[in-house]
Amino acid sequence: MKTKTMLVVGNIFSNFAEMHEMVITFDTFFETLDTEFVDQFYLRIGQGISNTELTEIVQAIAASKHKGKFIFNDTKLLAYQDDAEHQRKVHKHYSSNVMISPPLNLGASCFTSELHLQSDCEELGDHTTGQHIQGMILVEAARQMMLSVSENYLLKDGIKGNAYFVLHNINIAFKNFMFPANADIRFIASNIEHKKSGSMHAESMTTFFQNDIEMAEVSIDFTAYDQNYIAAKENAMAEATCDVIAETCEAEQELKYA
Repeated sequence: MKTKTMLVVGNIFSNFAEMHEMVITFDTFFETLDTEFVDQFYLRIGQGISNTELTEIVQAIAASKHKGKFIFNDTKLLAYQDDAEHQRKVHKHYSSNVMISPPLNLGASCFTSELHLQSDCEELGDHTTGQHIQGMILVEAARQMMLSVSENYLLKDGIKGNAYFVLHNINIAFKNFMFPANADIRFIASNIEHKKSGSMHAESMTTFFQNDIEMAEVSIDFTAYDQNYIAAKENAMAEATCDVIAETCEAEQELKYA
């Protein structure tokens, strides 16, 4: 009996699964359990699988006649997706849009996390082509790293949970295609400056790795302000914009009927 690797990905990555024998989609996995096979499998969970789907996979294996042929120990791999506190710290209303695991502090302002996309996330709702993960998803994942690291480790207590983040500059360098398999994230914060007002300015570099190869780098220059301060400033600017629109409409009407 051979031991092979089986990578399970979300149905949205069916193109990737069709091209590679070791890759199988979520739906096809359950069909496989109804067939006869003699090989043993190391089960790996790729992109596009949610915590709910992982639970279904684990339960199906336990109830299957093939349960002794799967090696998979990390049943809590995606449990954080149901953690409301983690969801709040990446500033998402829906758990399906959470892309990263909670960052771990490695010291020296360096943090690590894992990329775990869910098929129902808003960024995968359209423009999924070929086999690779589109680059803009990595930009959003880098933004979530910036938010979560800041909320968990960088912000002062007085502003934690009440911060409004302003992005000043984003630069992206894509180095390789990333595919719907396991991927690691490294986040480094630099030039961290805490101001008397409670705000914090910092620069960050988020690097994505797959099989220890760099896939992309995303740098973000940002400031975290007290939410009340930014809300007032934002409202004043929005009001000014509405005033200009109203004045423009009035001027257009005067010219039309002059």
